[in-house]
Amino acid sequence: MSKQIYHYSRIALAGGLLILSGWGCAPVLRNANGVRVVGDIVTGEKERRVTITTSDQTRIAEIARRDSEADVRQAAINKTRDPAVLLAAAEKDPDSQVRIAAVARLAETQTLLRIIRNNSDPLARLAALERIKDQELLLEVAMSNSAAIVRRAATEKITNPQQLHQIASSNSEPFVRIFAASLISDQKLLANIACQNPDPLVRRSALRGITSPDIIEQLFQLEKDRDVRKTAIELINRQSVLEQIASADPDPVIRYLAVRKCRRTAFLAQIAARDPEPVVRRAATEVIADQSVLGDIVARDPDDEVRKIAALKLRDAAVLEAILAYDEAPAVRVAALDSVLDPELLKNTAVTDEHETVRQAALAKISAQEVLASCAFHDPSPLVQRTAILKLNDQGLLEEIARNNPHKDVRAAAVAKVVDQAVLKAIALSDPHRTVRQSAVERINDQVLLEELAHSPNPNVRLLAVVKLTDQRVLSDIARGDPFAAVRCAAVEKVTRRAVLKDAALTDPDPGVRQAAVRLLRDAELLAEIAQKDPQPAVRAEAQIQLQIMRALPAATRKTSNADE
Repeated sequence: MSKQIYHYSRIALAGGLLILSGWGCAPVLRNANGVRVVGDIVTGEKERRVTITTSDQTRIAEIARRDSEADVRQAAINKTRDPAVLLAAAEKDPDSQVRIAAVARLAETQTLLRIIRNNSDPLARLAALERIKDQELLLEVAMSNSAAIVRRAATEKITNPQQLHQIASSNSEPFVRIFAASLISDQKLLANIACQNPDPLVRRSALRGITSPDIIEQLFQLEKDRDVRKTAIELINRQSVLEQIASADPDPVIRYLAVRKCRRTAFLAQIAARDPEPVVRRAATEVIADQSVLGDIVARDPDDEVRKIAALKLRDAAVLEAILAYDEAPAVRVAALDSVLDPELLKNTAVTDEHETVRQAALAKISAQEVLASCAFHDPSPLVQRTAILKLNDQGLLEEIARNNPHKDVRAAAVAKVVDQAVLKAIALSDPHRTVRQSAVERINDQVLLEELAHSPNPNVRLLAVVKLTDQRVLSDIARGDPFAAVRCAAVEKVTRRAVLKDAALTDPDPGVRQAAVRLLRDAELLAEIAQKDPQPAVRAEAQIQLQIMRALPAATRKTSNADE
């Protein structure tokens, strides 16, 4: 008897271990009327497994027709042998996956064609089409189906080049015609389409499949549509043909595309010198590397952009100097500066050029402090002055500019490089423009000076200083006593003393300050009082929000947060 008890206890223990290890742990969600569903309640469909437990075909058909769950109907579909049930599911089931499962079990060709023609679900149509192999039937679908996506899918299954030619030539759907042409490899059929098809997009598709350079060139000569001709240019590589097109074609866009593929310098020089269209001359100039040819272009071309492209590629110091001296376009002179290395030429340009962008470009390449100082003080353009200041190192000069320059942006640029905290404080207190004052305060790190600024008569200066203050005593005083609401609000947002926050939340006359304080409070009782009594709806609403946040916090956190200092 004891042996039997021991044996059964071992079995029970093994079963317990299996349960603990996860075997059979998925709960049974449903187990009735021939259907068993197991799965994880939390992850839901990710873990669901459906089993049809009945072999009764009548019951299976009923499940397939009427069950409320799509995966159960699909499982039943996979077990039914009734074609009528399968056809009904393929045509009427509200779920695409159930329809597709039903279609996969149908075999009769006419039934499949019926689904391909009439089914309201495109995915079911496509699933039925996958079962069709007959090329004639596929051609019929490709030519006449009401869904363009089904036509395209049928076309993709066709291997007969004559049928693809028929689709490319006469299908009523443009993108199906284009797709059919892209599937053809027969060169005669492609040439026929590229020459005779009335749709330019189909001709382009056919043209891309042609491998003979001679045929592509002949088709280019016959073609009238610009986009098709552009595609032909992409495919032509013979330099003699490209040069002929680049020099003689009446369309400047086509000439431009041909020039971009030409490589012979002498020919490109001719195009750069003679073509009437600037866009074509630019394309030629972009390809040219010969310095003498580029020099001729920059000396003679009437178009600023063409000369600019040439100037960017030039390296001859004498030619670059001539451009800086004589070219009328600032953009061309700036391009020439890109390769100038002579310090004297750069200095002369930075000081004497009549256009500010040219002086600025020259100055950007100069490191000589005396030149930078001269431009920072004497150039009439604030743009050039700021460029010089960015590279200027002399603190005395920077301080003078920061104090006395008439342009606020120039003063702000200088202030951003000043180091002396006392000078920055003086500028923060005295400069008439907020941008400069802000730049000065942002450079101040001395807390004593920031405290002095925080008591300035100018509320804007006080506001800027408060943002950088860290002393809680000073911030508390400002939060309680500054006459300007924006300053008090800035201080409140940095205060950590809860007594100060409580005073601000209850007594500050400005609702914005009270709301800022409420946002930082963690005293549930006080927040409840404010939510009931504050005269401003926005403050009451903020208190309610903070109460909700507190209720979501762990109890220990709430207790700590409410503790007084």
